[in-house]
Amino acid sequence: MEDSLLDLIRSSNGAVGTPMGQSVESMKGLIKDDMIPKIFKAHENDQKYLNGIISETKEECQNVIQAADGIAQYQKNNYLQASSSHKSCRVSEASYATMARSCEMEIKSSRQIRDLKCKSLSEMRKTYGTTSNNVQIVTRRPGETVDNYITRLTTSYCGTGEEDSLSSQYSNAKAYCTEAENTLREAEEGCTATKSSYKMQIMNCNNIQLQMDGAACQRAVLIKDSCEQYASCYTDKSAQFAQATKNVKEQEKERKAEYKASKRMLCLIESFGDGSVTDAEVKACKDKTHDTSKLNIVYNPLPKMSTCSVPDLYPSTPAYKKAEYAPLPALAKADPEANECYGILEINTTPKSGSPSTCKCERVTMNGPYSPGPIVRCENCLDTSRSIDKNSCPDGTKIFSPRSQTDWKTFMSSTVPLAAPHFIVDVTNRVSGCGGCEKHAMNSAVKEQNMWTTNDGSPWWLRSAKFAEPNSNYGANCYLGLLHTEWWSEEDEKALKFKANGCSYHSKSYYCQKRMVSTKPKHGSPSSCKCTVIETVGKYSPGSLLKCVGCLKARKKEDKNSCPEGMKIFSPPTRADWKVFLDSASPLRSPHWIIDVTRPANGCGGCTRYPMNSMVAQQNTWSTSDGSPWWLRSTRYSEPNGDYSAGCYLDLWRTPYNENSVTWNDGRCNYHSNSYYCQTAKTPA
Repeated sequence: MEDSLLDLIRSSNGAVGTPMGQSVESMKGLIKDDMIPKIFKAHENDQKYLNGIISETKEECQNVIQAADGIAQYQKNNYLQASSSHKSCRVSEASYATMARSCEMEIKSSRQIRDLKCKSLSEMRKTYGTTSNNVQIVTRRPGETVDNYITRLTTSYCGTGEEDSLSSQYSNAKAYCTEAENTLREAEEGCTATKSSYKMQIMNCNNIQLQMDGAACQRAVLIKDSCEQYASCYTDKSAQFAQATKNVKEQEKERKAEYKASKRMLCLIESFGDGSVTDAEVKACKDKTHDTSKLNIVYNPLPKMSTCSVPDLYPSTPAYKKAEYAPLPALAKADPEANECYGILEINTTPKSGSPSTCKCERVTMNGPYSPGPIVRCENCLDTSRSIDKNSCPDGTKIFSPRSQTDWKTFMSSTVPLAAPHFIVDVTNRVSGCGGCEKHAMNSAVKEQNMWTTNDGSPWWLRSAKFAEPNSNYGANCYLGLLHTEWWSEEDEKALKFKANGCSYHSKSYYCQKRMVSTKPKHGSPSSCKCTVIETVGKYSPGSLLKCVGCLKARKKEDKNSCPEGMKIFSPPTRADWKVFLDSASPLRSPHWIIDVTRPANGCGGCTRYPMNSMVAQQNTWSTSDGSPWWLRSTRYSEPNGDYSAGCYLDLWRTPYNENSVTWNDGRCNYHSNSYYCQTAKTPA
């Protein structure tokens, strides 16, 4: 256009008054009044567009959280109010429980007295109420004098005084029996009323518990949903902003070129004001510089993604159990697993014991499906480079290892790389070298890569196509390093890059995901059998704890049960494990509550003479199915008392107040159940 204009001007030199000269004047006005203003207008629009995305990110995305805050706060208030009422209700329940136990003791005592009084009456009736017994009394004995005979008869029937007569004794015995029966009846009637009140109190407390658990769950779900919606909103705006920035930068460059060209053309036209243009004037117009700073776009950064945390106070998280169930009275321990919060999955965020004080773990809000479940980010923790090293991932979790391309897509759209100094992933090989390495795609579905595994044996995925890594310089059990700076963007989850270099990749900050715990009942279990993971308040030393209901009936150690592979019927190894268990779960009777503590012979073994735990040598005939330690009490108890049958499970026949009050019974193999707790079995050496 500039060249055409120059040719036009040169062809019309000296013709200002001609129609051609008028056209040039029109072009001057077009450039000055139309073209250049449009360049600045487009610049202004681009600046507004970028700033608009930033503003929308602040307003629209933040509104998602703010919109949920009001309802979440309402549910929080409901939860806190119900929490206070629930604790007060359980205190009253404990009082009713005490009264119920007292009246049971009163009934027991009254029954014993009734039995004694009425037995005495029954014996008198047997002694004096039959002709044969009276014949023996009234029959004169050989050699007995008349005086002695009369005295004996008088003493036998009349006694030595008015109140000592047989008639008085009988009347008194009858009155005592009747009185004892009435006392027992009154105690039973009173106890029936007390027990009825006790049951009503339990129902009332359970209803309040349902309200409390429901409000806490709804609050957590609301916040979780708003966090995920916010993350989705922010991710969309971030992608929009990145693309807009890229486009605007190209347009900014073009506009500056357009502006310079327009200014040169304007210079040429203005040089034509005297009717002619010299080569010197053309050169001056072409060489002239033009300030384009007014067309500079201000690239303000997108605001950082806000931290959006899901509260950990909802059923049945360890924190919730600790806050809502641990403080309850021993006689009113509600079932912490009664009301599961299905709208959200819980995950431990307390760094593993032994982690430095700088170590902090927080839950990551996932923007999409992530098959391993919840995930936490742990920073400034134990430095680790191998799967056999200790790390700070909370109990029940391990260093992350996405299982599919979809998992990676969700992960990458939900958070950022975490490298201190490297970004590690839990994909390791027990031996040095590359295994299937670069010859085959790196994912667990490829059989040539089956020597590569994760810490919990769960599936893993890195690529669906071959890659140059890992190569032969891999060191046994070492984590792979993710080369995140080369591919981190939502579009590149299918082109992950990673590397092995001995054990040089390590980090003190990493992502952790839930360990895979199989909840699939053992093969041969009925379809009704369901196993669920119990989230424990504290560390349960055997490992995972499951609750399996509607399963195979188990009575003896030799019976097949439904505990998933690698698990067995529960048997807490220590007093501390019992405390964790009682804070996290409740009795499970269907019809009995069985525990895996047995002996191979009939009888009681060390039984009642010594404390029942595996640390006591006199009880070494008792054991668990996997040979792991077991603990019932540190003091002696009246059971098992000798009626034990070989190989049979014990029954935990009363609800323990605490870890020091566990009780059990043997009962000749009469105890059985189709529902039980299962724990991780000890791995054979």
